[in-house]
Amino acid sequence: MKTLQFNTPVCLIQVLALCLGLLWPHFSKAAGKEKAVAEKEPELPPLALYVTTFTAAFDSAESIQTYLGKPASQLTKKVANKRVKGQTDKVHTFTWADAEVVLFESGGEPYVHPISIKLRRDPKGFKPDISIGSSRKEVEKTIGKPNRKEGNQDFYRQAEGGISLTVTYDDAEKVKEVLMTFDLEGMR
Repeated sequence: MKTLQFNTPVCLIQVLALCLGLLWPHFSKAAGKEKAVAEKEPELPPLALYVTTFTAAFDSAESIQTYLGKPASQLTKKVANKRVKGQTDKVHTFTWADAEVVLFESGGEPYVHPISIKLRRDPKGFKPDISIGSSRKEVEKTIGKPNRKEGNQDFYRQAEGGISLTVTYDDAEKVKEVLMTFDLEGMR
């Protein structure tokens, strides 16, 4: 009987190459998933996600009027920038019977951002996750427990990004008013 002789290093390389060839599709899929997870945008906390829908929609006088209609009054005030000597910024206040939006406009770089948004009605053609008439339970399910409760108001604060939200409820614990404020120093 004749025994087969194997060249051990060559045989081992061939076996490894065969295994690698059979398993390669599994490795490449796993690597692709890891890459996709690594490249995925970080998730925003619920409060930031809710508020971001408004900051994106209310980033100019034109977009605000698209959602809230023509304001009953509009005031523009020029203010000296405390950080940039010689720069004058603008603060625009738009008022309706049931809403108010205050925008900051930088006199230097092209930058417009809300300072505050107060709503006692839902914007036209814009359906936020929390709307006027939502229950307190729906609000907490959407953005979590408030940092503080006081009477018919819940106060939310997210230090990162300088976001504050005050939700006022009626006697039936339905949302009556939403007030968002932004600390621009914390956002830039």
